[in-house]
Amino acid sequence: MKRTIIRFLGVMMAAVMLFLCVPGCSSERTKAVMELDGVSIGADVYRYWLSTFKYYFVQNYEDIEDTVECWNKEMDDGLTIGEYVEKYTLQYAKNVLCALKLYKDYKLSLSKSVINNIDDTIDDMIKYQYGDSKSEFNNALMATYGMDLDGLRNAFIMEAKVDAVESYLFGENGTQVPTNAEVDAFYKENYSRLLMIVVNTSYELILDDKGNVTLDDKGEVAIKEYTEEEIAQKKAKAQEAFDKANAGEEFEKLVEKYNELTVEECPNGFYITNYEFETLVVGGYDSKALSEVLKMKEGDIYRYEDEESISIVKKVPLIEKAYSSKDDAEQLSDIQSHLITKKYNEILQQMWDDIVVEEYVSTLKTVDVKKGFI
Repeated sequence: MKRTIIRFLGVMMAAVMLFLCVPGCSSERTKAVMELDGVSIGADVYRYWLSTFKYYFVQNYEDIEDTVECWNKEMDDGLTIGEYVEKYTLQYAKNVLCALKLYKDYKLSLSKSVINNIDDTIDDMIKYQYGDSKSEFNNALMATYGMDLDGLRNAFIMEAKVDAVESYLFGENGTQVPTNAEVDAFYKENYSRLLMIVVNTSYELILDDKGNVTLDDKGEVAIKEYTEEEIAQKKAKAQEAFDKANAGEEFEKLVEKYNELTVEECPNGFYITNYEFETLVVGGYDSKALSEVLKMKEGDIYRYEDEESISIVKKVPLIEKAYSSKDDAEQLSDIQSHLITKKYNEILQQMWDDIVVEEYVSTLKTVDVKKGFI
């Protein structure tokens, strides 16, 4: 399901390849667009990022198309969609540049196995996409991103350096590994616990005697579609639950009485955080509804209706240290990773003021979306 563009996507850093150029290139194609203590990012790489991010948005958001009209469409925050992507690209590039400076400051090095893996990756790309023809691969790189084969190799090496910095800071025995107190504070500041009532309004699954789903004659999950009368009854049921919830009736008891979706792995409700927004949307959650839920204050009730069901959600108090409990630990298994992302971004962004950004970067805003071949 495609998403609607409504918020900044922190997970983008893991969604695309991290391509950097070699510092010191002097041609117009590789002209530095930003520099920090002798480390720079070139125009070809920046252009690649902007192109890649635009392609990502076109592919993943239902309200974005690769047209001039779309890129110039204004969003709620006053930015056009194109300006939004350009702003993100600039911030992304700054973070990468700062990470590379730290690599130099910490005097880190890459192992031979890491370098060999990079060479093997490139060899596989050439072999499977260009029939072992380095010249064709190189020509395609140049035509698509203005980047040659050597530049791509160095880009992968620098990507590995960025990973090395994160490992140095947050890996085993890392200097910035989160403490238990930091984890607990992050949990309290960034997570919400929700109780939900879900009423189906379109169809129900046909189960066997043991409660398992069954298949129809086409091998698909068998369902029973509701009649108009049944749909009306279902909607009335959901409205009744919503009215009682707003009237102050105990929500846990309403869940027991009205809820038609039970998730055994979540006996204490559902935990969500803004750090998992993209993952949840990819999993099928409506982006606008999820944004509203993330804004809820404790005790708030939210109703959401789509073509298949009506959901009534209440934000309830967090359970103390639920991330280490038997019942909830699996839901909260990524809390350490999210905290590391937050801490890493803070470290990098503290260095932003020292970056020299060339005005030339603003001339790259009109690059076309490239249908990347790598």
